[in-house]
Amino acid sequence: MTMYQAGQRVLVKQLHHQHSIDKKQTFLGRVVVVVSSREYKSGTRYFLRLAASPKRTIFLNEQYLEALDDQVLHRNDAHYFDVDSANDINAFEPELRVIHSISMHRGKVEAIEIYDGADLKVCEWRYLDDEGELIHQSEGQYGNTMAALRDGLVTVIGLPSEFTMCEIERVRDKITVHFR
Repeated sequence: MTMYQAGQRVLVKQLHHQHSIDKKQTFLGRVVVVVSSREYKSGTRYFLRLAASPKRTIFLNEQYLEALDDQVLHRNDAHYFDVDSANDINAFEPELRVIHSISMHRGKVEAIEIYDGADLKVCEWRYLDDEGELIHQSEGQYGNTMAALRDGLVTVIGLPSEFTMCEIERVRDKITVHFR
């Protein structure tokens, strides 16, 4: 048996006959990410999350998993990863670090740094709702964190109107005069 590591992407090749129909429809033949593992006398049991939908999780024994190889992907995974074969998917989930977060009246905008293992770090922005569900994420890669955050805020709340900008400048001038 192969030991899988946290962050590794694997394929669910089969499920136990007692798993629910919902679990079978959701996880069978899908790419999952190993969150954690635990050793038992009978083997290793993994806590997994669906790669395309991180809120869907499952516990599975090692015998139900296989490493990514030349398998044909489920249509949802093919769309999510934008590839046809499991060969084209990176075997490990890229590391993600939140650099800055701005709470809004609904959700929050975050600037994130993504490290994909090849000494390549890029910045992107993402918009999450109040429950932490991803609403939108940038497709472009930024070299500057604040540029990513600026574009995220502009995308979510829009550009300020000319009236709003004049009001902001007026208040800023009042504060400047007050503290002189």
